[in-house]
Amino acid sequence: MMTRRVVVVVWFVIATSGVWSSTSTSSANSQSQCIEKERRALLEFKQALVYKSNFFLSSWTNTGRDDDCCTWRGIRCDNSTHHIIMLNLRPNNSDQTLGGEIGHSLHELQHLSYLDLSHNNFTKIPKFIGSLSRLTYLNLSYNPIVGIIPSQLGNLTRLKFLDLYIDLDYGHLIDNNSFEWLSRLTSLESFKLRNTDLTKASTNWLQRLKTLPSLSNLRLSHCLFPPVDISSLSTNSSNSLTELLILRSVVHPSTVPWLFNISSSLVYLVLYDSQIEGTLPNSSENMRSLEAIYLPSNEFEGEVPKSLGSLCNLQELVLDHNRFSTTLGEILESLSGCAKSSLEHLELSNNRIKGPFPTSNVFPIFLRYLGISSNQIEGPLSSLSMLPNIIVLTINSNKLNGTLPESIGQLQHLESFDFSLNSFTGTVSEIHFHKLSKLKEVYISENSLTFNFNSNWVPPFSLKSLKLRSCKLGPEFPSWLQTQSNITILDIANTGIHGTIPAWFSNHASKLNLLNLSSNQFLGPIPHFLSAVQDLHLSNNHFVSLRDFICNKAVHGATQFLDVSNNLIFGNLPNCWGNIKSLKFLMVDNNKLSGVVPSSIGLLYDIQYLVLRYNNFSGSLPSSIQNCTQLQVLNVEENSLEGEIPTWIGERLTNLIILGLRSNKFHGSIPSNLCHIRSIQILDLSMNDLTGAIPSCTNNFTYMRNKDYQELVLRHTYVVERSSDAVAYVVNDTVEAQIMWKGKYYEFQTNLKLLKIIDLSSNKLDGQIPEELTNLVELVQLNLSRNNLYGPIPIEIGKLSNLQALDLSNNKLSGTIPTTLEKMSFLQHLDFSNNKLSGKIPTATQLQSFDDSAFAGNLGLCGAPLTKSCSEDKTLHGVQESEQLFDMSWLQMGVGVGFGVGFAGVCMWSFVT
Repeated sequence: MMTRRVVVVVWFVIATSGVWSSTSTSSANSQSQCIEKERRALLEFKQALVYKSNFFLSSWTNTGRDDDCCTWRGIRCDNSTHHIIMLNLRPNNSDQTLGGEIGHSLHELQHLSYLDLSHNNFTKIPKFIGSLSRLTYLNLSYNPIVGIIPSQLGNLTRLKFLDLYIDLDYGHLIDNNSFEWLSRLTSLESFKLRNTDLTKASTNWLQRLKTLPSLSNLRLSHCLFPPVDISSLSTNSSNSLTELLILRSVVHPSTVPWLFNISSSLVYLVLYDSQIEGTLPNSSENMRSLEAIYLPSNEFEGEVPKSLGSLCNLQELVLDHNRFSTTLGEILESLSGCAKSSLEHLELSNNRIKGPFPTSNVFPIFLRYLGISSNQIEGPLSSLSMLPNIIVLTINSNKLNGTLPESIGQLQHLESFDFSLNSFTGTVSEIHFHKLSKLKEVYISENSLTFNFNSNWVPPFSLKSLKLRSCKLGPEFPSWLQTQSNITILDIANTGIHGTIPAWFSNHASKLNLLNLSSNQFLGPIPHFLSAVQDLHLSNNHFVSLRDFICNKAVHGATQFLDVSNNLIFGNLPNCWGNIKSLKFLMVDNNKLSGVVPSSIGLLYDIQYLVLRYNNFSGSLPSSIQNCTQLQVLNVEENSLEGEIPTWIGERLTNLIILGLRSNKFHGSIPSNLCHIRSIQILDLSMNDLTGAIPSCTNNFTYMRNKDYQELVLRHTYVVERSSDAVAYVVNDTVEAQIMWKGKYYEFQTNLKLLKIIDLSSNKLDGQIPEELTNLVELVQLNLSRNNLYGPIPIEIGKLSNLQALDLSNNKLSGTIPTTLEKMSFLQHLDFSNNKLSGKIPTATQLQSFDDSAFAGNLGLCGAPLTKSCSEDKTLHGVQESEQLFDMSWLQMGVGVGFGVGFAGVCMWSFVT
């Protein structure tokens, strides 16, 4: 449903990408003989470069038949004058990138008209480039360039194409001249700029752009703009600009009215994710050429201006992810001018649009104005019929309610619609699809709609994508789907379907990229033909067996994502996983599986997520899993696994983000090589029989020391065809965690990537809490409870300032509570109960805000929030002083080799659609 948006960007790139490839050399070059001075300049330029591969520069030599620089790779000479007119060093891959300096010797190439150094590692724009006065094409994009844009670029008065779309991660430009240099480029036709700070410039930057007589394509991304000086702007619009794209920048609301009046020739206007607030200006009447307006992911609110309805060429209007809170009827009324006939793509998703679909009774005058009479439209009249040429319509994720009007079925050009995540009710029947023969995509998920079709209904369309999640389709599997042989994405989760998957569905499986049948009541074994589906969601059903799916000789083995959690699968897990080596995500949690974990799982060399929790697996973890070196999540919690924690976990599975071994029968000590897993963010070894000290190498947990994190969202991208355009669909499957958080179990999804948790609770660990643990400053939960840890609480524990939950209860800890706890300003859950702590609870901290149960069972503790007051007698002071002296001697002498670290957060992992 992003077709035309993709086309706009692709067209823009093609239109501005130049005409020469990076390796092409004209056949005429064979007759050229380059100028000696220019040849020497190129060789000098080569000497200053840094590169891995000499792919481009291998032909740049002094000897033999390669003396003629006009034959060198990336060079083009004029066939008459023999001067170099083109230098194109854009690499074909990362191994061919060039770095170092853009040498001053290029100044000798005074006849150069085309210079492309894009996609390299240059860090500076040299001032001398401004002396190459014949340049018409200059491309420095995707370099990590930093610093001030040299004003000398303004000397390139013949320049038609300028691309400063620099590297987003490492590049950063500053322009202090308000585009003054740019205003001198009177021949410029296309300008691209990214990652640039203009906030120190004056406020008339927009006026500079408007006065460029030839500028037709302008793309500004990740830029910081100052407010516009309204008094400095002329009201006359440019006559040349046809495409304006401002992407992920900071644009002051005062700028918007002038952007909507910048050029009477403007065809495409894109203001994407630029933090723009306020209402849309009602001042676009002069932009009669506009065909596409994209304003997604901003903070626009209020009404859609009526001036948009007068844009007779408007084909696409995209206003998704804003704050529009009007009704759908009012929006359609605003588009009631000539735009009603031209509009093909209307996207209003993720706003606050409310109310039901409007009907003819709401706008009788409006309908007469349109010349629409009731005998022209079959069925109840809806104002959607006022858009006779609409192709794509998305209004998902709003506050719409009521029934779907049957007149949707009259929109005969409709190819895609998305009404998901609203509050629609009622029945959907054949009439809603009566004339929709071109329909390819239907999304109506998360509504209270009931689909009621005749059993012999033959749809007029052939769908490629269908999502009806949480609507009512059952109890039988929809028979009309048998006609949809081209479908690639099918989501009918939670639709009340009972029974088995019909055999005829095997004809569809080979074409499916995604199939979601979760949260229904499917029975029996999982059929083997589903193994042809790439992304398969079967959780929360009544399936009883995986054997046919995995071990059948007819297994296709194309599945990459398999979720069969929360079913009734029993017995041993089949040992045939080598048949589906493409698997990357496997979730079989919360079933009735038993026996050992099969060794053939080790044949899943590409697997990243393996979740076996909530079963009754026994024995040890098979050593073959060490072959699964791409694993990011390994979760075997709540089983009966036993033995020592394998050392190969830390030696081989070094990409782990989550390791969950909670509630098994693992014994022995914690292997120190677990510290090799630098990327670990959640480590749960709780509720086992672990003994001994905790290794002091926790400093190696890089992601617990730094603010970096690994993304825990699974993404699959599917490409499907709509007309002649390829469109990528990204399906996000968010990792969900159930975690013991602040003393209770909670579900985490969207904020999971921010959780950094260690839990070693409920074991038999002894020793002291190692000081090294206090270096994990990004921890948000630490649980060391229910062990045999002794000694003092580390004085520097206050360095864990991001902690929200800290549980050291039910140990043998002694000494005083460190005053550094006052640095833990985010602490919401604290439990020090049932230890041997003594002395006064530190005041002037948030410790007094916790319930007294957090400190109960420590006979030597006194002070608020406990009711026991602190005595001032010498005996009490003597006890405190002696314990402090003991603590200090331990710190000074380095005595105490036992380390007890509680690794917080009881993680129980599952994956959802």
